This record gives sequence, C-alpha cells and structure tokens, in this order.
Amino acid sequence: MDTAATSVGKQESRKTLLNGEFWRRQAIDHIMPLWLDHAIDKDNGGFHTNISREWKVTGPDDKYPAMLGRHIFSLSAAYLLSGQEKFLGLAEENVRYLIRNGWDHDSGGWYKSLTVSGKPKDTIKNAFTQMYANTGLAMYYFVTRNTEALSYLEKSNNIFEKKALDINSHGYYTELNKDLSIASSNKAFNPQIGILSSYGIYTYLATQNKVFLSQMERSMDVALHYMQSPGDFFILDEFDRDWKNIPRKWKDGTEIVGVGGNIETVWVLIRLYHLTGKKLYKEKALDLAGRMLQHGWDKDYSGWYESFARNQTGRHAPDKYWFIQNYGNFMVLNLYNLTGDERYLELFHKTSVFWNKYFTDSKYGGEYLRVSAEGKMIDGTKGTASKGSYHSIEHALLNYLYLNLYVQKKKINLFFNITSGQPVDSCFVCPVEDPFIHITGVTVNGKPWESFDQEKRCVQLHPGRNIKMKVELAKQPPSI
Repeated sequence: MDTAATSVGKQESRKTLLNGEFWRRQAIDHIMPLWLDHAIDKDNGGFHTNISREWKVTGPDDKYPAMLGRHIFSLSAAYLLSGQEKFLGLAEENVRYLIRNGWDHDSGGWYKSLTVSGKPKDTIKNAFTQMYANTGLAMYYFVTRNTEALSYLEKSNNIFEKKALDINSHGYYTELNKDLSIASSNKAFNPQIGILSSYGIYTYLATQNKVFLSQMERSMDVALHYMQSPGDFFILDEFDRDWKNIPRKWKDGTEIVGVGGNIETVWVLIRLYHLTGKKLYKEKALDLAGRMLQHGWDKDYSGWYESFARNQTGRHAPDKYWFIQNYGNFMVLNLYNLTGDERYLELFHKTSVFWNKYFTDSKYGGEYLRVSAEGKMIDGTKGTASKGSYHSIEHALLNYLYLNLYVQKKKINLFFNITSGQPVDSCFVCPVEDPFIHITGVTVNGKPWESFDQEKRCVQLHPGRNIKMKVELAKQPPSI
C-alpha cells in the first residue's frame, strides 16, 4: 500500500478532526506527494488530465488551463502552509507554462483546452476557464507578489468585465469566442457567484484593490436579485440572457436544486459580509444556510447531497460528490465563527468523518469523485477535466486556517517568498476575511521583522528577490 495513504480512510476522533494541524499535514504529507509522483507530465509540461483510481494516466491527455490554474493554486497553497521550496518551484514552472500556452496572445483570454503538446485546441473562452486559471495566479501572487501573474489575472478579469458583462440585463455571459465576441448569452452560477470563491476574494485579500471588491458586490447583488427562485429562494444554476431559468433536471424530468452552489453561496456571503460590513449579506447567508441544513444535509448517513427535488425537497439524488463536502465544511466553520453555535462544529465533525472514511482512498490514496449516500464508492477517478488536486488542497488549507483561527483560537504560521524585486509598501498577508485576525509576528530571512501593521495585516518590505517571510496570525478579541 502506498505510504501516502496510510493515515486516511479511518475514523478520526473529534479532537483530531477539529485540530487544524491534522488538515495541514494531510495536505503536505498525503495529498500533494501523490499528485507530484503521478500527475506531472514530464514530457510535455503541465499536469496529466485523466487519471484512474490507481493513478494511471488514461484516455485523452489534452490540457485544460482551468485545471492547470487549479494545480498552481494547490502548489502555491502547499508552499504557504509549509515553506517547502519544491512546491514553489513547480508552481513557477506551471505559471510559465500556463501563460505561454494557455493564454491567447492575439485576442486575450484563456483557451478552454490545449493539445497534449500545449497547442490551442478549443479556443472558446468560457467562464469556468477564466475563473480557475485566475485562481492559480491569485494564490501564486498571494505567496510571491509576482507582478506578471497578477497582470495576466487582471487582463483576464478585464476581458470578462468588458466583453462578457451584459450592461442591459446585468450579469455575465458564460462563453466568448476566440475573438471575444459572444458565444453563449446564457447566464449561470459560474461566473456570477463562482467568481468570488474562485479568485475574486483571494485577489482582493492580496491586493486590497477596491475595484475587485466593488465588482464582487455588484456580482453578488445581481445574483441575489435574479438567481434566487421565487417562493423558496434557493439559488438556481442556469438562465437565458433575460434571466429566465433553464431548469436543472434529473433523468425523470424532475426539476432540482443543486446543493453545492447553494452552500458555496452561503460561504461567500459570509466572507463578503466581513469585507463590507453589509448586514444584508449576513442575513441572506443565515437564511439560506437554514434551508440548506434542512434540505441538503443527509440526516441518516451524514454528508451533503448533490441535489434535491425543487418541489419535493425530501427527494434527493442518490450520490454524493467530493467537492460538495468541502464546501459544506467551509460553510459550517464560517457559520460557527459568525454565530458561535456549537451545532455547526458537530456538522463539521460528521462531514469530516464521512470524508475521511468514505471519500479518501485507503488503498491508493487521494479522494474518490463520487460515492453513494451511505458511502460506497461509485467513481474512484482521481483526475478529470474538472477534478484535480485543487478541491482537496483548498479543503485542507481552509480547514487549517478556520479551525486554528476561528475555533481553537490558535496562532498560525504562513510562508511567503517575495520575488518581485520591487519595494512592497503594503504586503497584505491574511488569507481570511474576518477583520479580527491580526499579525502577531513576522520574520524575514530568518530574522525578526518589526515593519508591519498588525490590524491592516500588511508588512512593509525593502526591494529584493527571494525574500523569505514567515508570518504569524491570530484572532484578537474586539476592543471594548
């Protein structure tokens, strides 16, 4: 049995699962080694796409800039958690590959897919690709302050603001052609709300650029106005240009509500509340959370369903998907931080037990794509055009942050390697939104560093390359 799989697949204690260090070690010791050992395309660059349960490369090996961006996120996050140079070196290699091959250097925007050798294949510029290519650049920039990475993120974001934004009916179109003309005028969850969780919030935390905050507020306000279903107020997934819903349905024709998008919406509403102080976002988050706990949570076996019937909320899809469990944990930990209600920690514990027992592969390592309601493996695939290292690493990263800072009130250490070579007057270093998370200590190149603003969570740095910085953060109680 692969040694990387030895600590997963068993039922951990509540104390262990509520300890952020457990999740940090899961990322560094058990998740990333498997992807580095089996998924890197050493011949052509980038990462392999289709990977079996046994970590064998299968099927077409086209490259997807969205997935390359997600792997860059994982590598950058692994460095942030550990300071291990191997992760940052691979992140840099893949940023160069993504920019060189994935970007349309004529018209702009990220291609949807590339051939195995890195040539453009599907030249559509869809929302999913723009979002998740940018996600990797956002986390890489957060760790390094690499200005080239930020510039391509900003170029991509500006293209969608100028070319995909419907100025008459509001919201974003889902697809552009190679020349940036409209390919599909439909509206959808991605990018309307997904833009916040994918790269918008991470970019704003790193830059404090109010343009991103304003964009995210506008995007969420449009979503709350047009995407909530009348009567039951769930977030629906897809619409035409004029915001007429295009219902999601099961094979039998039953209209359904997706659980993942709704719990993701709760999570980003809470984050947006912390960033703006707008009580509407808090109220909407608590209201939607209550309904998702009632209809989206499996009271029999634990874990989060994939979907439920819109007008018969007691009917659920029979399967559970890996990433929805992750978003469920993000939601309940943020709800705990917001309310102090212990029931949210119990939900986190139950979801995490289900995750470690049924989604983690005790034989080959990694996580299954899909299991039955009771936890039987249905699809053990490790890699697809929409599944890679990203969701599992983000799960480990945010569980580490949220549990230590919000639940255990412990200090955390994060690692940065500033490569810009320029003076950084305000290097913002906090990856969470709660304003009561403050800097409690900084070292630069191994020595104590005093030039930082505790409450603004920023460090002032002199010009230089490969400035290695360790930052200590902790939650400080509000002043009375």
